Amino acid sequence: MNLLTQRFFAAARICGGDLTIKQRLADAWMRHLDDISPGDLPPSERQKFVTLREGMYERTPLPKESAPQASIRKMSVQQAASYTDLIITIYGELVRAQSSSALVGEESDSNVGSSVVTSLEDRMLQRLN
Repeated sequence: MNLLTQRFFAAARICGGDLTIKQRLADAWMRHLDDISPGDLPPSERQKFVTLREGMYERTPLPKESAPQASIRKMSVQQAASYTDLIITIYGELVRAQSSSALVGEESDSNVGSSVVTSLEDRMLQRLN
């Protein structure tokens, strides 16, 4: 699992915790996702992340408060739940993409393996002839 997927996994675990939905969203965002750049994500997930980031920076903070804290404080429970769902959706897509690339890598490895076997078989046939 790459670092980006690990960070989304950690955020998704927080999203499924025991605190209120707003507390979970704030913890997940500020502890694991706030410093991620949209360019760090695969192109298919960038717009979702931009939407998430815009939601986290929608409000002007009070003194001694961050923009994400202010934005989450002003959200409805339904809005906070939809942003939490978005975190989990992005995580799922990262895992799916990583699994797909791992399968492609396995296919390449198996092709390399079969070409090695074919090459060995050819050499053995040459020696026998």
